[in-house]
Order: sequence, then C-alpha cells, then structure tokens
Amino acid sequence: MAQSMFRKSVRKLIRVWERKYRAEAKKSNYETLEVYQGDDQTKKEFLEWARGCLAAQIEYIGEMVSYQIWHGMAPVPQNYARVKKFLNMQLKQHPWQHRPKYQITFEGSRTGYRPIIYVQRLGEIDFADSYDFLMFQIIQIVWLENKKWTKKKTMDIIEEIKGDFSFDGYCADIKVEGVDGDVIGKTGFLCLECKIR
Repeated sequence: MAQSMFRKSVRKLIRVWERKYRAEAKKSNYETLEVYQGDDQTKKEFLEWARGCLAAQIEYIGEMVSYQIWHGMAPVPQNYARVKKFLNMQLKQHPWQHRPKYQITFEGSRTGYRPIIYVQRLGEIDFADSYDFLMFQIIQIVWLENKKWTKKKTMDIIEEIKGDFSFDGYCADIKVEGVDGDVIGKTGFLCLECKIR
C-alpha cells in the first residue's frame, strides 16, 4: 500500500472512530469522558464543559494517531490493523479482543482538560509525544484487571515511562504522588507526579 493511500485510509478510520465516540459520549451524558455534573453547575455549564472535554479528547487521540502515521509508520496492513485496534480501545463498546489493560489519564495539562487513553501495553503510547502536546504534570494509571500494585510493577512502569522520555531527549523525574505512595499492595490507580526537563 502506498504511503498516501495508507494515510488516507487511516484518516478515514479516525473519522469513523470520532463519530462513534461522539455518539457514545452523548448517549452516556458524557460519563464515558469521566465528566460528571457538579452540584454548583447549571445544565448549560455542564454541557459546555463536557463538550470541551470531548473536543480535547478527540483532538488528543487524533494527534497521537496522526503523529504515528506521519513519523515512520510503514504503510502495511499490520499497522492499519494496529491503528484500528488502538481506536477501538478508546470506545466503551469495543470488540472483546481489543479490551484494554490500562486506563491512562493525563492531569494538569495546558488545555485544562484530562485526556484519557486506553491501551493493552504502556508501550502503545508515546508519553514524550503526549507531553509535547499536553504539557501534563500528572499521569494517573488504572490497572483495569484490578490487580494489586507491587513495588516491582510500579518501578517497572516508572522506568518504562522515563525511558520513553529519555529516548526523545528529555530528563524525567517521576515519583508516586503524595499519599498515593501507599498504593503498593492495593488495587486502584497509580498517580505519578512528573517533572520533565
């Protein structure tokens, strides 16, 4: 498959995913974005905020996929299938074989929103590219299999993320945030504070 045809096919995949994603968000009253109406928000304020979250999420996912196809992803069927699988994982109604293992939320981003991404392996996401786009301060990782965090698993994740940043020329200081340092031996989310230079 020629590079131009591959890019065109992937852009079509993104458009199809975006339609499904918007429909899911609207049907669930934006709960798929983990956006909930606060007590002090009017319905109009909530919808405005939720639509902003939706736009930011779509922009982020689109940027990540576009970056991959413009920077070295070979135009072969395996990579097309890889992009399709990645986009399917971002939907609540995904094929069972595309069930994600991790939910990653980026907090403290320059947009003010909290983009969420779902992956089966942390290597499926480029943290440095995500940082370039979002300028986040915190990475929150939920192990969707509901397994307990061990010290080794936590350190392996931190080292993998640091390696990603290092590959792109960054120096990353990453530590388990605040009171969540006692997440070891528990299920739930791992909250990582990031200082990137």
